Amino acid sequence: MRYSSAVVDNDRLIVAAEEVPSTVATSRYDMKVPWSEIDSYGHTNYQSYVRFCFDAAADAVNAGRYATFDSDILRHNVATIQSLYESESRANDVLTIISWQSPDDPRELHFNIYKDNGTLLFHSRMQFYPLTEDA
Repeated sequence: MRYSSAVVDNDRLIVAAEEVPSTVATSRYDMKVPWSEIDSYGHTNYQSYVRFCFDAAADAVNAGRYATFDSDILRHNVATIQSLYESESRANDVLTIISWQSPDDPRELHFNIYKDNGTLLFHSRMQFYPLTEDA
């Protein structure tokens, strides 16, 4: 009931986690959760995971891993973000972010964030607008 305004035609709003495909190139980014990202409950702030994805994307772009993105990822405007929160992390947890470009849409990036024990914490799918001439 709390999120009923986000429901269309009485359908549940569900973002499914995606397995890392074996048929596309992926990028791996490892990091440790800093204390500055911890909320008052001792968990990583939910907004931090999106920021972590952008850090991973910047690393992948700088390494030349995304064919469509050849400049600073922050120059690309985000069209949509879909996110799924599966579990929690805390300060000093080691996270691994696996990212890949969609084989169907080169403007779409996918991110899975795992805890060092292999637990999926977060999945996100981000679609970007094409760069404009003045960007």
